[in-house]
Amino acid sequence: MILHIPHSSTAMPVHYPDLPVLHLERHTDWFTDELFEHAGAQRFVFPYSRFYADMERLADDPLEAKGMGIFYTQTPWGQVYRARNEEAVAHVYDLYQQWHRRLQQACWSQLYKQGQCVLIDCHSFSHHQVSEPEEVLPDINIGTNETTTSPALITLTEQILREAGYSVAINFPYAYAVEPIQDPGFETIMVEINKRTYLTEDNHPSSGYDRLKQTLDRLLAAIAAYEQGDGHGL
Repeated sequence: MILHIPHSSTAMPVHYPDLPVLHLERHTDWFTDELFEHAGAQRFVFPYSRFYADMERLADDPLEAKGMGIFYTQTPWGQVYRARNEEAVAHVYDLYQQWHRRLQQACWSQLYKQGQCVLIDCHSFSHHQVSEPEEVLPDINIGTNETTTSPALITLTEQILREAGYSVAINFPYAYAVEPIQDPGFETIMVEINKRTYLTEDNHPSSGYDRLKQTLDRLLAAIAAYEQGDGHGL
C-alpha cells in the first residue's frame, strides 16, 4: 500500500512576501501526514507547500493557464504572489518529475513483489476551499477514477467510514485520485477529510481528532488486507 500525502506541509524554500498567511493556512491539509499512517505502507509526504509546487496537478493541467497548476503564481482568490520566472519554473517542474518517477517506481515495485498495489491519495478540505455551503458537504469525500478504482474498494472504504458514523460522498466535492500507473493489479482511491471533523477554526486538533485517527487506522488496515487478497478486509 502507498500513501500519497502531497499537501500537508506549510514549508516554503523561498519566501514570498505577497503570499497571504490566510491562504496558506486554509489550503494546507493539516495533520494528514499524522492521520494517515500504517506500518506496512510506503508513504510519499511532500516536504513543501502546494504554493511552492503542487504534486497533485496533472502534467498538462488546464489550471496552469490560470496560475494554479503545478507552479502556482496566484492564490485561489486571485492574489498574485510570484512571477513565472523561467529558472523557478524549471526547478519546480524538476521536483515534480522526480516525485512522480519515484511514485511510479514504487507502484511498479509493489506490483512486482506482491501482484497488487493500492495507492491512497490522502487529503483534507473545508468550506473555505469550495463553492458549496458547509451544510451540504460530507464529513469525508471518496475520490475515484473510472478505470483504476474498483467498486469493491469503494464499497469497503465507504462501509468502514459510515460504520464509524461519518457522512460520506463519492466524488463530491472533488473527484479523481492520483494515478501514477495503469495496470490490472493497480488501484487508486482518494480519501479526503472535511476539516470540521478534526480541526478547530484556528487549525488545531479538535476533540474529534482521536476518533478520526482511530477510524483511519482501521480503514488503512482493512485496505491493506484487501490489497493482500484477504476477503474484503473486514
